[in-house]
Amino acid sequence: MTAHLAVDRPMAGVPGGAKTRLPTDFHPTASTVDVDVTVGAPLRSMLGHRLVQHAFEHTSTGWLLSNPPGYGPRVRDGDPLPGVSPDQVVSQLAHQVFGPLHLDRTRVVLDYHGLADRAAGTLAEIAARHGVTTRTVSLHVKAVRSVGSKLPLTPTVIAEATRRSTAAEDHLARVRIARTLALAAPHRPSTNADRTVPLTHLAPARNAMRILAAYGPLDTQPLLEAVGRSRRFRGRRFFSARDLDTVLRRAGAVLSPDGSWHAPSGTGVSDRYRWIVATAAGRDLTRPEMIQVLIDAGYSYASATGRMSSSHPLFRRVGPDRYRVVGGL
Repeated sequence: MTAHLAVDRPMAGVPGGAKTRLPTDFHPTASTVDVDVTVGAPLRSMLGHRLVQHAFEHTSTGWLLSNPPGYGPRVRDGDPLPGVSPDQVVSQLAHQVFGPLHLDRTRVVLDYHGLADRAAGTLAEIAARHGVTTRTVSLHVKAVRSVGSKLPLTPTVIAEATRRSTAAEDHLARVRIARTLALAAPHRPSTNADRTVPLTHLAPARNAMRILAAYGPLDTQPLLEAVGRSRRFRGRRFFSARDLDTVLRRAGAVLSPDGSWHAPSGTGVSDRYRWIVATAAGRDLTRPEMIQVLIDAGYSYASATGRMSSSHPLFRRVGPDRYRVVGGL
């Protein structure tokens, strides 16, 4: 950009070819510019002038470096959510960001955070399950994180999200949840505690903890049967009641004097599990009724009528065309 001054003839009393200093308000720190008074124009573009150029570069780039966009003290001035655990907060946050018209995006984000009844997987695995690209998964997660960084959190949620993971927990899922809420990532489980827990026992242990958190106290045998109904664990290494007791103790579950297991406070559980327990606990259901409960909980029609109708850990078959929630008489 070149600025021209409204001077078209030599100034009186000024020798030809002389220079003078005229004020300019182009930049607050560049108050003068060299002007050839014989022709009435700047010697060169004001942006190219050493004083103007230096001042422009100094103030613009310097300000950007000291105040980069999006940086500075983070203010959590968003609308608080009623969730009492990090899992609940992230689930509610995803539904809030995408709304009821984009449940497909919500499912992708929940799957990314390990809140879709399975352990957190890689971007490629999540993209393949939902028929999208890895970039789409990243963009959906980024949209939720931009809101999560401004979300007010209670001290209980912060403490639960940042504590060290236990051996039976999905550490990757907890790290992603913490990052979505703009919190410090939790540390990995203690190596000393993990040495006695085979890797093949971690997934059943996580499922058992989710069942306890959703339904409530259960004895070892019905809990073991519930874990065994899940299709993910069929055909794998035998998982005994003793194995279950071991991993539950390692995960922090409490065994009461009456022999029932209690999940530790803050154990994450999906909204689907909570819905099933709240809707179907204590009821005898036919297979179509059970399928409808699964659909209402958020499972797809194909999943509800397929593998989930026969292998969901919360449902057990008690007779011909009769199903009840685990633990019910």
